[in-house]
Amino acid sequence: MTFNIVAMKYLLTFILFLCLQHAYGQTDDISSRMAAYALAKNSDQLYLHTDKHIYTNNEQIWFSAWMLQCGSDSVPLHHFLSLMLVPADLQVPVKQQKFAMNNGYSYGSLQLPDSIAPGEYKLVASTNIMGADSLPLALFTQDIRVRSLRQSEFVAAATLLEDTAGRKDLLITVRNKTSGQPVRDAELSLWCGNSKVINARTDKNGMYRQNLLVFTAASASPAVVIAKIKHKGDVEYLQHKWPGAALVRELDLRFYPEGGSLVSEIPCTIGWESKSSFGEAVITQAVLFEGQRPIDTIKTNEQGLGRFVLVPRAGATYQVKPIKWPAGMLLKQAPYTLPTVLVQGMTCSVPKAITGDSLRLSVFANGYSQVNMVVHNFRRVFNQQALSVKPGGVRVLVLLNEIPKGLTAITLLDSNGRPLAERLFFAHYNHKAVCTITPDQKVYEKRQKVTVSFQLSNNQQPVTGFAAVGCAQANRFEHSKHQDLESFAYLYTELQDAPPYRTGDGFRDAGYLEDLLLVRGWRRYSWQELLAGNHNPPVFNSPAITGYVVPGEGKIRKPVSITLLGGQNSVTFVKTDAKGRFQFSFDQLQVPQEKKLFLLTGDKIEKNTVVIEDPYVALNKKLASVIPFNKTDPDKYLQYAQDMMLADLKKVKQLAVVTVKGYRGANSTFSATNACGDFVCSYNKLNCYGHVGDPGNRPPVKGQTYRMNGGGVIVYAGCGMGENNKEYEGIKLGKEFYVDDFSEASGVPKYISTIYWSPMFTFDKDGKASASFYTSDISGRYRIVINGVAGNNLFYATSFFDVK
Repeated sequence: MTFNIVAMKYLLTFILFLCLQHAYGQTDDISSRMAAYALAKNSDQLYLHTDKHIYTNNEQIWFSAWMLQCGSDSVPLHHFLSLMLVPADLQVPVKQQKFAMNNGYSYGSLQLPDSIAPGEYKLVASTNIMGADSLPLALFTQDIRVRSLRQSEFVAAATLLEDTAGRKDLLITVRNKTSGQPVRDAELSLWCGNSKVINARTDKNGMYRQNLLVFTAASASPAVVIAKIKHKGDVEYLQHKWPGAALVRELDLRFYPEGGSLVSEIPCTIGWESKSSFGEAVITQAVLFEGQRPIDTIKTNEQGLGRFVLVPRAGATYQVKPIKWPAGMLLKQAPYTLPTVLVQGMTCSVPKAITGDSLRLSVFANGYSQVNMVVHNFRRVFNQQALSVKPGGVRVLVLLNEIPKGLTAITLLDSNGRPLAERLFFAHYNHKAVCTITPDQKVYEKRQKVTVSFQLSNNQQPVTGFAAVGCAQANRFEHSKHQDLESFAYLYTELQDAPPYRTGDGFRDAGYLEDLLLVRGWRRYSWQELLAGNHNPPVFNSPAITGYVVPGEGKIRKPVSITLLGGQNSVTFVKTDAKGRFQFSFDQLQVPQEKKLFLLTGDKIEKNTVVIEDPYVALNKKLASVIPFNKTDPDKYLQYAQDMMLADLKKVKQLAVVTVKGYRGANSTFSATNACGDFVCSYNKLNCYGHVGDPGNRPPVKGQTYRMNGGGVIVYAGCGMGENNKEYEGIKLGKEFYVDDFSEASGVPKYISTIYWSPMFTFDKDGKASASFYTSDISGRYRIVINGVAGNNLFYATSFFDVK
């Protein structure tokens, strides 16, 4: 009732803004400042779509990468995509690889080793362009989980031992799975977070006891001790919670007055957020107090977001006292207080921030009669106009004809150009690209053909476009790790630490977006920086991959010719300088994904060797150490790991019982290849796309005839690589996903989690496209996911079907 009485005092006047293009002449100073500021703050935008979020050892991460936003001066310089896999506990790359990028597009797959440790990882994508801070100009990170499905010939267990003096030891026991006898000399590696790694072996009783005080768990998240056990080629991992005090979880409440300030006697909508000290959104109910008097009961939703209206009084203090919050979570000792109420100030109120082609707002002020209103996105000023603010406030209608779709801000400045209030809104939200996905059936049998139809429209009109689309087991996706293209490009690249949506695709929930824009500001921009001036153009560079020749005898006295074998051009040459140094072009380093480059120099008598200096190895190590990881509760982490092993992944557990036989090549830890990386699958196909890493693979034999991918036969000419040749991974040319049509009868089960992947899926002029593939031998629910571009819009869609 109080709000209604006060609100009646503000009989608002109404102003209709002219179309924005008529106001550009007034924006010269701010426009030029903002253009320079945007150029200095420019960060090329990279997006990566993966086939799923949860993987097991020996699987491949299929991906498609696009440059979504890129300066015209830097787009030709993005020559390759660098991918690395970083575990949360160690924060050092455990696998990294480069993939060719053409016209801002790259695709391929990253093979997970058979012996990879289970846990939380970040898949980090960047390109060869570095900024002034020597870190990548374009960066994308994707959280994934890795679960191990290995079954070894031994069983291992970890037991915590604690004596009366408080000493804590971890006892590792290893026994033969069949006989139950102790396994002696099993190789052990133990670590917690990025602490030092302890290497040891089991004794004659198959045991090893480690004092845990040698580890430092404070920096580990989750605080879990990991033990790697290796014996006769088999590897297992044990995970045990750090035996310290339970982690303290506190309730964190934050308050965001609309426009930025609480001003005396002016009604204000206040957004608030409740989360744990780990950053998890929590539902909270609380009482709002003015001094000692309760005046309202407020609550947040499952995203940890809420709003309430307050008419603040000068001199009054406001605080919030929680009455309901998650069990086991502590309250902070300091009170949860709202910002101080200003006697003089300005506010703006936007009843609907998720809007179409126009925006309505109200401006109120105490102590100000005139204000400068600027409509912008920190890259471009769309409108600037002086407003006379009367005692009752002023209503404004902004036409958004010339504003592009996306986040935009209205900033109110005083006569000195200082910001008094700011409000974010989303323009043209109703201008959407829509993709419908229609499988030809809802339920399929195992190994049955699936045909999926796609229809794409932009603003309700059929349109051509392109996308990446995949289909995998539905239980391999996790909402908290979801990053669809729309949400990423329109929201999360611009906003500060946006709270995750419960299903991952929050861009589609206008209510969630309304709350989000009330509690979040810009991620990379601030008026303080903009007004400071001295914004220099960005500085970027592309580090070269170089090397040098080490002579077998004497010194290098003249240029040496280096031969590169295995690349896309079969044979290329690099000439050194007189001191034996050389530099590769990126094109020279391109190689088919399953192959490596081999470098030869001089002849066998000279015995020259080549050293390659790849600066991106050190750059990735530096990058991995500074990427933030979310805090993780160890109890939840370990429980989730157990649940995954016992339930969600049981359908592919049979993969682990296959006994690996045959040869093990130098280039593979899980299958048989020769020195060049060539192999033959059980169907006699050379380098078969569909059987990379299969245990039945064997090295090819020179002179033998093999089937080829796509049809036909080939006589294998041999590898020809000697022991003294230098090999280098090179820049991979992405391979296509192999769709098994089961045309060749086989009694071997096909437990494949990802059954379809297309990194460049195209729509015709009528917006139509289709895809056909086959189900595997895993039953259950499957999910189709597509992310793409349609005209000037981005789109995301998903659909499901079942396999019985």
